[in-house]
Amino acid sequence: LKTVTVAAVGAKNTADCFTNTARYYRDSSLGADFPKIQPVQPESKFTVCGLTESATFKQMAESVLGVLGDIVTLSKLLKDRGYTTTLPAIEAIVERQENGEDVGLLTNGWANFFFVDNEDGESVSVVYLRRCGRQWDVCRSPLGSDGGWSGGGRLFARNFSGTL
Repeated sequence: LKTVTVAAVGAKNTADCFTNTARYYRDSSLGADFPKIQPVQPESKFTVCGLTESATFKQMAESVLGVLGDIVTLSKLLKDRGYTTTLPAIEAIVERQENGEDVGLLTNGWANFFFVDNEDGESVSVVYLRRCGRQWDVCRSPLGSDGGWSGGGRLFARNFSGTL
């Protein structure tokens, strides 16, 4: 759908991400599996991809990567290709949307997805957020979650130059 450039973001305590309760509802699962400190992320380009059919997170990763594989292999490839991001970078994208810039986030209750590195340095989770009324619900699921997401959502893939 579009490409969005996000300026470099500094390191930040994971516990301090998405804490503005006027703007966010932070699910208790959000801190699980992530490093205690979110690392610095250099300036990045995100490709915003519209989901046209239902898919699991694993299927989204396979589509972005162009390969089929198990969760361990897919996580490694997502990390190696630089497709994962940090929580502060996601916050920066939301802030820009909230300040009136159309960065591609859906604000109609449909979900927006991001691949994020886990604390173990090997696996990946998916952070998804959706705007419900005046707040953004922010949650986390493992990449291997069995749940499916209907078409209509959007995937934000860092450093990805293709389409789904």
